[in-house]
Amino acid sequence: MCNFKKLKDKNSLKINVLVGSGQMLGLNKGEVKLVEHSADWKKLFHKEKELLNGVIGEYVLDIQHIGSTAVDGLEAKPVIDMAVGLEKIGGYWKY
Repeated sequence: MCNFKKLKDKNSLKINVLVGSGQMLGLNKGEVKLVEHSADWKKLFHKEKELLNGVIGEYVLDIQHIGSTAVDGLEAKPVIDMAVGLEKIGGYWKY
């Protein structure tokens, strides 16, 4: 379940995702907190990777799950970090 919330800054958007374990994914601007590791983080990464590949896949060389949520058993900020390697810079700007 996703809950999109517009913040005071018109260009900011907070996205909370309630994962299967009941944990919330996402933080308020300026907030820092660590939570226990969730096995759902890998599943959420793979879902996002599929979505990105569906939209910009022709430009993508690789998509990796990076940061603390990618490390099994490690407490982390509930934010999924991703690194996307692109074949070429042009073209994807239309998205």
